[in-house]
Amino acid sequence: MSNDRFDVEDYLGLDSGDVLRALVCGASSPTERRALSEGLDTAGGYTVPAVLSAQLIDLMAIQARVMQAGAALIPLDSDRNSFAKQTADPTPSWRGENQLIAESDPTFTQVTFAPKTLAVMVRVSQELLDDSVNIGAALQKSLARAMALEVDRVALLGTGAANEPLGVLNLAGINSVSMGANGAAVTDYTDILDAILAMQEDNAGEPTAAIMAPRTIRAYNGLVDTTGQPMMRPKSIENLPFLETTQMSITQTQGSASNASSVVLGNFSELVIGMRNQLRIEVLKERYREYYQVAFLAAMRVDVQAWHDESFAKIVGIIP
Repeated sequence: MSNDRFDVEDYLGLDSGDVLRALVCGASSPTERRALSEGLDTAGGYTVPAVLSAQLIDLMAIQARVMQAGAALIPLDSDRNSFAKQTADPTPSWRGENQLIAESDPTFTQVTFAPKTLAVMVRVSQELLDDSVNIGAALQKSLARAMALEVDRVALLGTGAANEPLGVLNLAGINSVSMGANGAAVTDYTDILDAILAMQEDNAGEPTAAIMAPRTIRAYNGLVDTTGQPMMRPKSIENLPFLETTQMSITQTQGSASNASSVVLGNFSELVIGMRNQLRIEVLKERYREYYQVAFLAAMRVDVQAWHDESFAKIVGIIP
C-alpha cells in the first residue's frame, strides 16, 4: 500500500469526530495518526479524508429535509459545470403510409452549477476538549446540523443573490397556489390538492414530499371535520410525507399579513445539490488563544439546481 493513500479499511472504527478532537489534542491511536497524516495540506489546513468526510455528509443528509424528500447530491468537477435541461418534450404525430414523418424537436436549455462557499465556525474551550470524552461526537453533530439547516434554508428559500444559490420557492417556473390576497389559515387539504393538480397539468412526477414550517404542519395535523373528529387526508395524499423545518419562514408578507408562511411540495428527485469538493475543516489554534479556545472552521462549496421547475409547487400566504 502506498504511504500517501489509505483505503476504507484503514479507518474502520474511526469517525470524523475522533479526528476533530485529535487535531487539537493529538492522535491517540495509529488510525487517528493515519487520518491526520493524509489530511494535512501545504496551506496549513486540514481536509478530512474522503471516507470520513462522507460520514459528515451522511449526517447532514439525515437532518436536511430536502435530502430526506429525495434531493440528490452530485459531485462537480470545476467551478462552473453545465448540464442539459429539457424544457419541452418532442411531439409525436400519426402518419399515413408513404407520408413524410413530421419533425418535432425537444427543447433544451443549459443548467449551470456555480458553487458557492458554505462555511461555519465553532469555538470550543481547551478544557472542554481535554476533559470531555464525547466532544468529538458533539462537534461532529454540531457541524453536520449547522450545515444541514443552512442547506435546507437555501434549497427552499435561497434568493440567488448575496452569494447564495437560488431555492425552490423562487424558481421561475414553479407552480403556485395562493391562500388569498391577505393570506388565510388552512381549513382542509384543498390547497395541497390544487398544488398537485398544477404539477400534474405540467406532466410533473408525483410529489415525494411537502415541506413546511412546524406551525403549518401542526395546523394540518389539527384539522377536524364537522363532528370534531380528526380530518382524514384524501386518499391521493394519505401517504405523502409532510416534513417540517424551522428554516421555512413564518414572517413572509402576503398583502396585509406579515406572519405568512409557505409550503413547498414536489418531486424532490428533480432537485440537485452539486458539491464542488469534499468538506474541508481547518483548526484555528491562535485566533482565540487569549480565551484558551480553539475554533473549528468547516467549509464546502455547493450549488442548488432543479432539472424541472414545474415539478414543484408552492402554497403561499398561510397564516395562523
